[in-house]
Amino acid sequence: MLTRIVSFQELIEVGRWRANLHVHTNNEMKSSKYDMVPLGDVVKESTAAAEPQSQGGEFYYIGLENVTPITGDPMNISLVGPEEVRSRSKMFRKGNILYARLRPYLRKVLLVEEPFEFGLCSTEFIILDVDPSVVLPQYLRDLLSSESVTSYLSRLQGGAALPRVSSKDLLAMEIPVPPQRVQMRIVEELERIKEKRHQLMDELEVLKEDQQELIKKVF
Repeated sequence: MLTRIVSFQELIEVGRWRANLHVHTNNEMKSSKYDMVPLGDVVKESTAAAEPQSQGGEFYYIGLENVTPITGDPMNISLVGPEEVRSRSKMFRKGNILYARLRPYLRKVLLVEEPFEFGLCSTEFIILDVDPSVVLPQYLRDLLSSESVTSYLSRLQGGAALPRVSSKDLLAMEIPVPPQRVQMRIVEELERIKEKRHQLMDELEVLKEDQQELIKKVF
């Protein structure tokens, strides 16, 4: 095996010096109820990529800016032409989970659902192909955007100015995988919360309009 001595300054400059990796802690993710399983055992990473010009017309493109932090709501995703995407991009399809490896503390994780059957996305996403018979995509999406996962991965990110998590570290991370019936109950509750959140967002927009209408009356 080839080796070479790397200076401390060199590690700092490339953003690979992480003191926490050299300290033994008890901060690993644990579950008192369910077995911990490496993420790579329940999903596969999809690395398929394509040139925009190969799509034969308009296609959906998802950039980091199109994913809402924490909630993972899609934001302003639209059909684009090949000329609007400048470089080779990763390919996604419905059912994939897109994990933003750049600035993981933003917690941008998207579950691709209708109407986005397939398309291209930023190479800053790690694309996970999920087997629903093992882990429910909705459960996994919310798990990957949780504070626990983000805190764990923050210790593994590299790069000072543009911190990133590698797919290797992401897939090696152990996660709790409850039985399917438990996952289903969790997903049902998550959907209820999502519906309530969207309802409150709609109400907030109405209040904003009411506020503006009230002010207009003084002119």
